[in-house]
Amino acid sequence: MRFIPSVLLPVGVGLFILLALMPPTASAHGYVQRFSPPLPLGWYLGSAAAVVVLSFLLSHILNRSVASQRRLPTVNFDVNLLPKRTQIAWRMEPLKKGFTPVVQMVSLLAFVVVLLSGFIGDQSPIHNFAPTFVWVIFWVGIPLVCACFGNVWVLLNPWKIVFTIAEFAFMRINSNAKREAVIKYKEEWNVWPAVFLFFCFAWVENIYQDSIVPLNLASLIAAYSLTTWIGMLTFGTRDWLRFGDPFSVLFNLLSYCSILELSASTPSICETCSEYCRPQSGTCTGCISCFIRTGPGTRGFKLRIFGSGVIGNKYSSGAQTVFLLLVLATLTADGFFATSTWLSLSQRFVSHVPNVTMMGSFALFSAPILFYALYRVAMALTPRLGGFSDSSTELGNIFAITLLPIAVSYHLAHFHYFLLMQGQSIIPLVSDPFGFGWNVFGTANYRMNAAILSPNVSWSFMVFAIVVGHVVAVYAVHKIAMRRFGEHSAVFIGLIPILALMTAYTILSLWVMAQPMMA
Repeated sequence: MRFIPSVLLPVGVGLFILLALMPPTASAHGYVQRFSPPLPLGWYLGSAAAVVVLSFLLSHILNRSVASQRRLPTVNFDVNLLPKRTQIAWRMEPLKKGFTPVVQMVSLLAFVVVLLSGFIGDQSPIHNFAPTFVWVIFWVGIPLVCACFGNVWVLLNPWKIVFTIAEFAFMRINSNAKREAVIKYKEEWNVWPAVFLFFCFAWVENIYQDSIVPLNLASLIAAYSLTTWIGMLTFGTRDWLRFGDPFSVLFNLLSYCSILELSASTPSICETCSEYCRPQSGTCTGCISCFIRTGPGTRGFKLRIFGSGVIGNKYSSGAQTVFLLLVLATLTADGFFATSTWLSLSQRFVSHVPNVTMMGSFALFSAPILFYALYRVAMALTPRLGGFSDSSTELGNIFAITLLPIAVSYHLAHFHYFLLMQGQSIIPLVSDPFGFGWNVFGTANYRMNAAILSPNVSWSFMVFAIVVGHVVAVYAVHKIAMRRFGEHSAVFIGLIPILALMTAYTILSLWVMAQPMMA
């Protein structure tokens, strides 16, 4: 009977693609108007769940034992041979000296413009640079770039750039005296500060009604800037960015999903790097800073399948597990809060709470608790069914990293239409960031192209993105379990609770996307 899953998988994938290309029953998330579909929503939910389950069965067949596990395909490149092959007369040294400063200057300029436009610019959100840049370019765009191409945030982080400049000036004034951290960051604190700060950010994004008002947004950014610089000053730049800064923690985690993996085989460079280096056998992988700083003959990069980087991660801490679940829960809540279903619920219960803000805050706070509880239930069942020696807490930390492809796929599905539509607003705002009637780059009169993506194509893309993210996560869970436990039948049975949880979230996320959005 082993041939049955291998036959069902192509059939299931084909059915899923067929259904995805048809319009949905409910309106796709991001649209107020409804479609006129030929098939009910349940068909989409059922076929998507079937593909996730069938991908698990396929993983079971392909990985019969540890010895038979196949390595995912990658394409390796030797950067140092690239100029010879293409006859392009360039070297990494000019790139290192010129590219990084220019990129950081642009990032710093954008940071300054955001603050200035918020404080002194037109307070209409559609005529001000700050709201569009923060909520579209930064919060939607940067995570997707990191998830696809690596942690570019290490180069773009404006708070780090400002602090580095100030630190350099301090050292020059004080005869190159090295500044030490005021307080040593304790290992047991881990990423708990990042957990707290990310929840604050999620509250501002989803609950705070004036988060798009430029002055309020600039004030929040100023407060966050002060917090970040105090953290760097107190605990040191390296430790605060590794554990305390929520965006640095998040973007580094997202880079595990990237299709591009940079490497630098210079241990001395890696030892002095302030970023999240991942040294393996003397080679630093995934760190853009080390890749740029290292010498000729030691650089390389490879293309890999999306999400395959999470398989190489050895272990997550308990705080990191909570952080990942918090990100996934708040992203889901973000989608749900935008639906008419939430509007109906809030109107029904608003008489029992002082105001809508308090009710929304309670819902946002409850979402990660619910996600964590369900995750722990699945982890408690896993060692019981599989007979694993690891505790449920240890297994939860081991498998938490596999949530990343799911988070990326949901982020992409939820925000892609918003990014393509609202992201066009940055074109005229670049020429007139303050709303003063300027036309610096000649783009102030640009008009949004509303036909850039049809609703049918957008819905199909949502379904495809969510299902692919879950399939990658299921495969990663199976690979990690086989690497750690080896017993094939025990792994298959033990992972059933995790499979059920991921399948349920596939259905939930598609259901949220299918709800009509509030106008």
